[in-house]
Amino acid sequence: MQPVTLLLQVQDKPKGSPLTDWIKKFVKGKPSVFHYGNKKAIQVVFNDITLEKELLKEQIRATIAEESNKKLKEEINNRKKIEKKLIENQKYTQNIINSSLDIICTVDKEGNIIEFNYAAEKAFGYTFKEIYGTNIKK
Repeated sequence: MQPVTLLLQVQDKPKGSPLTDWIKKFVKGKPSVFHYGNKKAIQVVFNDITLEKELLKEQIRATIAEESNKKLKEEINNRKKIEKKLIENQKYTQNIINSSLDIICTVDKEGNIIEFNYAAEKAFGYTFKEIYGTNIKK
């Protein structure tokens, strides 16, 4: 779209008037005050900045999306590290339980067997797979 030039006649100085406030907000460039004949006038060149504003909004949206993706990737990586540590700790704990010479049998709140080590298998004659989930209250 080609720029449009508009000549406006003003009676007072243009600063602070609603028109000049609107021009500063939505129009590219500055209005210029000059004398047209014997009267003060403002020359304003209007440029359509709709596409520029849409592009700016799209750039802001893309930047926000990129930052969100970075943050999500960081959170995923942190979670993976924590999960890896948890698995390592669980394996370590399981190895301690299984290598114990003492009988270790653990039950949950409902009384179901959830842990049964190698010493318990040898003492009672059941494997962990056979005894897991058995309720001791029955």
